[in-house]
Amino acid sequence: MERKTDEPRSTETPDAAGGAPDPGEHYDSPEALAADNTLDLAKRAKLLTDWQYGLEEQLDAQSEGMGASDPIAPAEQARLTSELERVARAKASIADEIETAGGLRPSSGSPGRPV
Repeated sequence: MERKTDEPRSTETPDAAGGAPDPGEHYDSPEALAADNTLDLAKRAKLLTDWQYGLEEQLDAQSEGMGASDPIAPAEQARLTSELERVARAKASIADEIETAGGLRPSSGSPGRPV
């Protein structure tokens, strides 16, 4: 089993491949994404929202029996629900950082738009 770390899985940022990447493919945890200071707060918030949306879709599909021939296993549902809760906490943490900073400020140092 692969050891999980709080480091990004790739040296490329999630949007480097173009298109809409799956943040879970690039980060071991929502907390690791939230802590990735190579991305500005707005980008981290967007990626966490994308992660949340993907988990919600997966839970919906699984609960409707679309993910497998059998309904979702309780352990899988618990895992997805737990991950969804962790994403929500990471999003709240980023929202707090944005509020503390007085709005969104890109990491380039140029002024950002308030939230």
